[in-house]
Amino acid sequence: MQRPILLSALVLLAGCGSDKSVEPKPVIKSSYTLAMHLACAGNPSMTMAVGDVRAVTSTELASLCLASGSGSEYVLSPVLTGADSSKSVTFDFTSTGTSAPTNLLARIPNAASLSASDALLQAPAASSRAARFDARLREDERALFAERATAARAAYDARRTRSGALFSSAASAPTVGTLVSLNANSSSACSSPDMRTGRVVAVTTNAVVIADTVNPANGFTDAEYASIGADFDTLAYAVDTLNFGKPADIDLNGDRVVIFFTKAVNDLTPANSDSYVGGFFYGRDLYPKTTSGGLQGCAGSNYGELFYTLVPDSVRAGSNTSSPFTKARVKQLTAAVLAHEFQHLINLSRRLYVTRTSVDEATFLNEGLSHVAEELVFYRAAGLQSRQNLTLAALQGGGAKSINAFNEFESSNMGRLLEYLPATETNSPIADNDSLETRGATWQLLRYAADRKGGNERDTWYALVNSTTRGLPNLQNVFGAAAFGGTRPWLRDWAVANYTDDAGFAVASTYQHLSWNFRNLLPALTKNAPYPLKVRALTEGSTVSLKLLGGGGAGYLKFRVGTVATTAPAATTNEAPAGLDLMLVRTK
Repeated sequence: MQRPILLSALVLLAGCGSDKSVEPKPVIKSSYTLAMHLACAGNPSMTMAVGDVRAVTSTELASLCLASGSGSEYVLSPVLTGADSSKSVTFDFTSTGTSAPTNLLARIPNAASLSASDALLQAPAASSRAARFDARLREDERALFAERATAARAAYDARRTRSGALFSSAASAPTVGTLVSLNANSSSACSSPDMRTGRVVAVTTNAVVIADTVNPANGFTDAEYASIGADFDTLAYAVDTLNFGKPADIDLNGDRVVIFFTKAVNDLTPANSDSYVGGFFYGRDLYPKTTSGGLQGCAGSNYGELFYTLVPDSVRAGSNTSSPFTKARVKQLTAAVLAHEFQHLINLSRRLYVTRTSVDEATFLNEGLSHVAEELVFYRAAGLQSRQNLTLAALQGGGAKSINAFNEFESSNMGRLLEYLPATETNSPIADNDSLETRGATWQLLRYAADRKGGNERDTWYALVNSTTRGLPNLQNVFGAAAFGGTRPWLRDWAVANYTDDAGFAVASTYQHLSWNFRNLLPALTKNAPYPLKVRALTEGSTVSLKLLGGGGAGYLKFRVGTVATTAPAATTNEAPAGLDLMLVRTK
């Protein structure tokens, strides 16, 4: 059971007021004063140009006066960076001397309407079913890591023959037509194997492609399987190994990874479901099968670098559906799945056999890195680069090459970000969960941090995957304690960037997303729906209540300075909760 949430009242006043109390007994009682008047009555004033961003302390806020002309507009962004990401704190904001802003979001420059030629740019999608399934596999892997890592390393070090590996010969790759028995059970790691007979249908430089012999008819031909394997060689394998390193090759087949196309994956998606499981990597396959010398094995392991992926099927899970897994759709889905799952495979393999750390990666960072892998493959496939502030026009300018690459590898990242932006208050990029909102936030935070750090970003990704720490300490080691230690200022600045980036006024690069113009691209992807960040109006006579999640929960309160000069109240004594940042931005 979690402890009761501590509620605190944060009151912004331009007149006299009193502390608020909320049950259970609050730890913090605060009266914060923000004077939004033309006459500052002797109180300290702050002059900000449009685009300025200031961190305002609670003490400053108690007697602050904004010395700006009538009609100027601001956004106050409270960001709860320092609290535990499993807990929330509620704040109430009130004000006097303010009025509703002209619009809640700053204007969206160059938000072009969709034309007929844009129809090829698919609306982003994100699968909650796949996220839940992936989370359960990562939990299984965590238990396996804790219980069997010593046995796995001993077997890896002691092997003198090729017996026990998925294939018996590394000198020559398996030939097309070879039959192999594989366990496809995804609900139990080491017991109750679901043995399937697979036929080797293609062998490429970096892939052994195997098809389940009971797959539906009219699926991929051997030539089409070979094409998928070749695409894996040049995209997912090339990009992931460059940025993260190679897996340890426990099956002794050189640099090849097994891709098992099996109806067992299709069966994970119920008929007519609005989300699906496109494929997976299961860490149990990196552990030896047998128990020997008192060291525990995993009988269900296939003992090799292996992915499982779905297959074409005109009827999904045995029943008609409006979105069957056609050949074209499966090929597109598989490309991104392999890029994503290969990062998981590399991450666990290198921690297990190369860096030999005592910990596996935290869920939020492991998933975030796999979404980064999808993005990196997009850049390779599209012939584009990061840090180019990509827009709809940039994607269209690359023609079918960049459009297809976006649809295959990057669209789902945008879909998860679309889940996060309306819910920034109650989600965090470092939360210990696997929700679509967390995934969207984590991917965007990692991209922001890599861009802000600069230099060769390959070194950044490699350091994160080849770390001997996990989660937030890993971020601190790679980006620095000044970035993600203490009050986690980069977490705060990233949250501000979600409002200020490409918002129609100049702003410091600290508060920009350098790789993507989200304000331009996201509305285009959602049929010109507004940029989805949730922004609230802070107006006189109303109270805005924000329940912020620790570890990065962020709110956005926009207000317009009034025209009536009044006397600002005297400063009050304040006590701010640890890790609460109050960021003030002038937008007009």
